[in-house]
Amino acid sequence: MSLHLVDPSRRDTWVPGRPVRELVVQLWYPADHSPAYPKAPYMTPGAATTFMTTNGLPADRITLPVTHAGQGAPAEPGRFPVLLYAHGSHDNRAGNTALLEDLASHGYIVASIDHTHYAEEVEFPDHRVETEVHDPDPVHELDTRVADVRYVLDEITALAHGADPDAEHRALPRRLARALDLDRIGMFGASFGGVESAAAMNADPRIRAAASLDGPLAEPGFGPISRDGVTKPLLNLTSAAADGHPPLRPLLHGWGRVYRMDGSEHLTYSDGEILIPQAEPVLQIPADQLTQQYGTIAPRRALRLERTYLRAYFDLQLRDRHTCPDLFDGPSAAYPEMKPGA
Repeated sequence: MSLHLVDPSRRDTWVPGRPVRELVVQLWYPADHSPAYPKAPYMTPGAATTFMTTNGLPADRITLPVTHAGQGAPAEPGRFPVLLYAHGSHDNRAGNTALLEDLASHGYIVASIDHTHYAEEVEFPDHRVETEVHDPDPVHELDTRVADVRYVLDEITALAHGADPDAEHRALPRRLARALDLDRIGMFGASFGGVESAAAMNADPRIRAAASLDGPLAEPGFGPISRDGVTKPLLNLTSAAADGHPPLRPLLHGWGRVYRMDGSEHLTYSDGEILIPQAEPVLQIPADQLTQQYGTIAPRRALRLERTYLRAYFDLQLRDRHTCPDLFDGPSAAYPEMKPGA
């Protein structure tokens, strides 16, 4: 289900005259009897149309996938840790659905944030679609995104205490509010969303652990992370292309791990790793271009590595559960592609 959130305390940076900051947050959660409910689309219709047009995808030959999630299904009984997800630049809240669904299926509630005007496209309940605006100042972008995260956490907290923060006050799935365990909150993101996750964790004491998927966390000029580092737990999964980036390890002042996935590239850490090869016969992308963007690792293997390391990390930090014993103690014989990074 999704929430339309309106923050009256902030103005829209990019639309003159709009007095409020608006966001859409999609919630993935462990569901009860979800097969009895209609499957959620990968993207809402207006956002999907804009996405297809923006990226030059022929709608008569390429169809976006359907998720495994039942729309509006009641939450499973119980309380579950909460994870926030932050998309990268030129992306949106759907861009890592394969990871979000997997985490929800293993007992997490995941709130995927569409950062309006930093997302490639976001559709609101009135069918208005807002598109990306280039921000030349990465510090301003980071500050805006972190403010979004803190506001989202405030609204999720209100939801857990019985309020309905949705601007249209649409009905909430049964048991969802009671399922939110706000004592166990983590965050992860892809690319710039990884930088955002670490910065939000530093800024907000409610976030206990963060993970980054090939985010340039140590790059100078990306805000306080590159200067001050982090003291809370941080996992950074990087691509082979990150070898030239400044080292992150000296900035990890608490529990911290960096792993580089052999055969990967920056976009390996996205649904495109799985979806684009399926569309290749239509798109006719040259083989060297595919390799440059998505690497040489088999897509399903890459996804398995990402799912395994993310879930094991959050299980360890938020549940004190060792899903994969010794996974973070050194190189893993089961996952030899994951090498210790700088």
